[in-house]
Amino acid sequence: MRWISVKDGLPDDERDVLIYTSIGVRIAWLKMDDRNNDRWRPLGEFDHCIITHWQPLPEPPEEQP
Repeated sequence: MRWISVKDGLPDDERDVLIYTSIGVRIAWLKMDDRNNDRWRPLGEFDHCIITHWQPLPEPPEEQP
């Protein structure tokens, strides 16, 4: 998978993705408000970081018998 710049597009609303921020990689989801403004959640104490890229989460591993 490749990183996608937030300048090139955003993920679907409320879809878990990996985000690349000014303080590292996190898992978050995007929530668009009524005015079509984006808000990344849940970042908690990381609300002040700059989000530059995102990518879909990888597929979970297959269970081995």
